[in-house]
Amino acid sequence: MPDPTTKRGLSLTVTRTLRASAARIFDAWTRPEHMVRWWGPTGFTARDVSVDLRPGGRFRITMVPPQGEPFMLGGEYREIVPGVKLVMTWRYDGPGVTDHAESVVTVELAPEGDGTRLTLTHVFAKPSPAAAQYEQGWAGSLDKLEAALVTPTP
Repeated sequence: MPDPTTKRGLSLTVTRTLRASAARIFDAWTRPEHMVRWWGPTGFTARDVSVDLRPGGRFRITMVPPQGEPFMLGGEYREIVPGVKLVMTWRYDGPGVTDHAESVVTVELAPEGDGTRLTLTHVFAKPSPAAAQYEQGWAGSLDKLEAALVTPTP
């Protein structure tokens, strides 16, 4: 049965198969030194990444767009299953956002062929006029993640 939130346009799901182990992908999502290499939509960079990886711990990222002022995003970790699942709240404080609504992002990892299937689900508290931008942003971020996974870590 389909998730009713999806029917109302309150969530988006992006799936990607990556040629890396689930452990390596999980590290890319949870270790600041890896996150700065790929986090953010195409053209954006991440800096000042902090992670307190435990349920109730927080993450915070300073994002730098190609043009404009840096902004913050972050949230709280709700569920952590290393190499399998990461659930976190998501709050964006940047240009064009007036309600600063918190949402929830779930990243699930599962073996697939010689790689790992990553399923990202972003659930919004209310219909978001920026949902299409989030979908494009996550797609760009996952493109950058895929590139970072095939590039040796410095």
